[in-house]
Amino acid sequence: VQQQAALAQAEATAAEAADNFDRYQTLYSQGGISSEQLNSRRTQAITAREAVGVANAAVQSAQATVNSRAAEINRLETQLQQAVVRAPANGKIAERQATVGDTSATGTPMFSLIQDGLLELVVDLPQRQMANIRLGTPVAVTSSTDSRIQLQGSVRSIDPQVNQQTRQAAVNVSLPASGDLRTGMFLQAEFTTGRRSGLVIPAAAVLPQSNDSFKVFTVSGEDTAEPVLVTVGEKLAATDTLPERLQITSGLDPQDQVIVEGASYLQSGDPVAVVDSPFAAPAAIPAATPATDSAD
Repeated sequence: VQQQAALAQAEATAAEAADNFDRYQTLYSQGGISSEQLNSRRTQAITAREAVGVANAAVQSAQATVNSRAAEINRLETQLQQAVVRAPANGKIAERQATVGDTSATGTPMFSLIQDGLLELVVDLPQRQMANIRLGTPVAVTSSTDSRIQLQGSVRSIDPQVNQQTRQAAVNVSLPASGDLRTGMFLQAEFTTGRRSGLVIPAAAVLPQSNDSFKVFTVSGEDTAEPVLVTVGEKLAATDTLPERLQITSGLDPQDQVIVEGASYLQSGDPVAVVDSPFAAPAAIPAATPATDSAD
């Protein structure tokens, strides 16, 4: 700004000196002044023009300095932006490899990020169980040490290679967000590879017999206990809301009323009191593949 003001002043002085020189030339041609006076005005005009050149050079030098400082600021801002580490997605930092003062290099990891706070379970499945596993296969995930962990996930990817030593392949299971999960945990996984309709009743209602058969007691039309031989299929594990259950493949109809409480103490014809039960109806029997592995 100062250099621009000095340039403007120098230009005004030069213009005034040029006007004075022109006027003195007219007076000299009329014999009104001496040649010495004319030469003095000429010198003043020349000096004023040179001052304009000097002031203009000063302005250009100042502008060059401003441009240089602006370039330096841009360079520093770029360096500052490059010094900020930005994650490619939202999530939680699971591991930090970098420390203050480290020099980073391209391709060197600085942090391990749990994207959106989601973990996945890595399950090593034996080769013989891989045939029924598909992308999207439902997976029930539980923990033997933490009863709060009961999650439903699905198969995200399947390793195309089988380990030559263990004959196992890694299956990655996507898990929903849960505050109970931690990296490195060991969990149990049960893959649902198919479903079929079947009749299930509480396992407590099924009484093993000495000849390897099974029987249950049903309620007859006179509200008395009636023994019925049944064929047992798959066992369903207990959940938070349901007890352990057994599939009945033959011997019962969906409308039969099965005695659960105290069945082992009954004899044929004993009177019984009927209460509602949620198990006297067909249910979906999952074909499951259990597995255990760690969450990463």
